[in-house]
Amino acid sequence: MEVSCRGILLPLRIVFKAAIARVIITPKKVLVVFSNGPNTLNSWYNNGIKRTKRTDVLNTQTSFEQHLLTPEYLANPYSFYQQLRSEEPVHWSDTTNTWLLMCYSDVVASLHNPILKTGGKPEAHLRHLPDVVQTELAPLQRHYETWMSFVDPPDHTRLRGLVSNGFTPRMLEDLRPRIQQIVDNLLEEAQEGRQMDIISDFAYPLPATIICEMLGLPPEDYQQFHEWSAALVEFFGSGIAEEETARRTQRNLLALSDYLRNVFAQRRRHPKNDLISALVGEEEGDSLSEDELFGMCVFLLAAGHETTVSLIGNGLLALMRHPDQMKKLQSDPSLIDTAVEELLRYDSPLQSLARVAEEELEINGKKIRKGEVVRPMLGAANRDPEQFPDPDRLDICRHPNRHVAFGFGIHYCLGGPLARIEGQIAINSFIQRMPQVQIASESLQWRKNLSNRNPLSLPVVF
Repeated sequence: MEVSCRGILLPLRIVFKAAIARVIITPKKVLVVFSNGPNTLNSWYNNGIKRTKRTDVLNTQTSFEQHLLTPEYLANPYSFYQQLRSEEPVHWSDTTNTWLLMCYSDVVASLHNPILKTGGKPEAHLRHLPDVVQTELAPLQRHYETWMSFVDPPDHTRLRGLVSNGFTPRMLEDLRPRIQQIVDNLLEEAQEGRQMDIISDFAYPLPATIICEMLGLPPEDYQQFHEWSAALVEFFGSGIAEEETARRTQRNLLALSDYLRNVFAQRRRHPKNDLISALVGEEEGDSLSEDELFGMCVFLLAAGHETTVSLIGNGLLALMRHPDQMKKLQSDPSLIDTAVEELLRYDSPLQSLARVAEEELEINGKKIRKGEVVRPMLGAANRDPEQFPDPDRLDICRHPNRHVAFGFGIHYCLGGPLARIEGQIAINSFIQRMPQVQIASESLQWRKNLSNRNPLSLPVVF
C-alpha cells in the first residue's frame, strides 16, 4: 500500500520505518500523523512541504543564520545584524521561513507598503504544521486574528478607534502621579534589602499594575496575567510556530478566556469606570463582537506591559554598562526625554515585526513571493550607520533620533506614549534613589525570542 503526498507516492513501510504513525482517512485526503516523529515529517507528508525553502535565493548559512537565537546571539544580536546588513541586507532565512530586512530605509518603507499586510500573519505562522494540528489549533488562530496588530483596515481603523480614547495624551499625562506613586513604593521596598531583581521586582510590577487598573482588573492577579501573557508572546517569538509551544499557548489562552469572560459578564450587570466596561458597551452597541472584545482585552493586557518591562530592564542595564551616561542623567534629570528615546533605539524592546506579502513585490533587489512573510528588523534598523552616526555608541543627548522602536505607520504602537511615560518616571527615579547601583552578575539569561528582547532577570545591589 502507498500514500500519496501531492503526487509523490510513499510506501507505507517507509512511513512506519521513519516513525510510529497513524493514518487518518478524510473525505478529501489521507493524513499520516507521526506520534513520535518530528514536526517536519508531519508537515512534509501531509502538506507537500508547505515550509518551502527558497532555492532561487542565495542563503550561504552565514554566522547570523547559524547563531540565530543562540545564547551568544541573544546576549548581543547587534554584531550579527551588522554583519548581515553588510553581506545581505534583505536575507531569506530558512530557520524562520521569512525575509529579514536589516536596513533602516527598507524597514521604514516596508512598514508603509500597502502590499505588506499584518492580516494573515497567524495563519502564515502556523501553516507549516500538519493539517490535523492546525485544525486542533484553530481557536488559537481565530483569537490572534482579532488582535488589532494583526488586522488591516478597515477593521483595524474601527478597532483602534474604539480603544484610542483610553490612550489620549491628556489621559496618559493624568496617570503620572499614580505611576510615580507605584515607582516610589517599589523602590522603598527594595531599598531595605539593598538588592533587587530589576525585572521581577520593578520593571514588571509597574506596567502590569497600571494596565490592570486601566482595564479594571485586580492588580493582585497580575502574576497570573504575566504567565498568560508570556505564553501568548512566546508563540511568535521563534519566528516559526513550534507545535509544543502552540499547544501550550492555546491552553493558556483558554484559561484566560474563562477568566475574562466572567469579568465581561460582571461588567454587563454592573459597569464601572474602566476600559473593559467601555468596551463591553461597544459590544452591546454592535461595534464590537464578543470575540473581538476578548481579543482586544488580551491584546491590551499583553501589549500594555511587555514593551515597558523591556524598556526599563534594557534601559537600566545600558546605563549601568555606560556609567558616564548614567552620571550625566543623574546630574541633569531634565535629559530624561532624550535619554529614553536613545535607550529605545540602543536596545529596542521590540526587535522585529512581521508582514505578509499580499502580492509579489521586490525589496532592494530581492523578489518576494505572494504569501511570504517579511520581517522588518527594528533592532537592526535602529543600529544602521546610514541613519544613526556611530550607532553602537549610547548617547542620551542624541539628536535627531528617528528610531523605529515602536514601529511606523498605521500600526504604530498604541501603548508607545504610555511606555514612554512609565520609562521616564521609572528610570529617572531609580538612578536618583540608587546612585551606587551595580549589576550583581553579568551572566544574564535573555528571553529566547526573535521579537521581544529583555533579560529574564537583572539582579543588582546598591
